[in-house]
Formats: sequence, C-alpha cells, structure tokens
Amino acid sequence: MSERIEETLRQLHPRQPSENLRQRLAAALDDKTASDPYRMSWSDRCLAATAGLGALAACVIVGILLWAAVTSAPDSPRANAAANRDTPPVMMADYQRAMARGGDWMKISGL
Repeated sequence: MSERIEETLRQLHPRQPSENLRQRLAAALDDKTASDPYRMSWSDRCLAATAGLGALAACVIVGILLWAAVTSAPDSPRANAAANRDTPPVMMADYQRAMARGGDWMKISGL
C-alpha cells in the first residue's frame, strides 16, 4: 500500500502559475508607488506608542515607589523607642539568667 502512495506522490507535479498571475506579480514588483509591506499603518503606530508610553509610566511608578522606600523614615516606632532608651536592650541571655536565679525575674533591665 505504501508503494502505491509513493508512486502517486512521484507523479504529482506543481502547476505552473497562470499568465495573468505572472503579469500581476510583475506589475506589483515594478510599481514604485506600491506601499511597503513592512511599513506600519497609522493604527499600528498608535498601538505601539500607547504600549510604549504605558511601559514608560510603569517604570516611572516603580522608580518612585523604590525611591520612596529607600528614603523613608525608620520602619516602626518600636525600633525608635528601643534606640532612644538609655538602657541597653534586653537580651535572651538576660531572661535565662533571671529565670535561673529565680525570684522576681520580671524586674530585669528596667522592665
């Protein structure tokens, strides 16, 4: 069966284009006023400009947000309060020592 298909395929040949088609193609290729197929239409240009401006606006917004994050004040009021205290911050070791001694362990480091 495959031999029959192969024989049929060998006998197939492409048709020659008609004379009318050849003349139209020659006229289109010779026409100096024909529009360039790669030239963008007005609507394509507007679409590309809109997409470009949207991308530019997104970049500006991201830049402003990053700039605001970098130049902002410290993160939380608790961080400021801990930094402004006269006593050093309470460490985990302080709790462990107070619990080992027993007694009034909540009075460590000014709490």
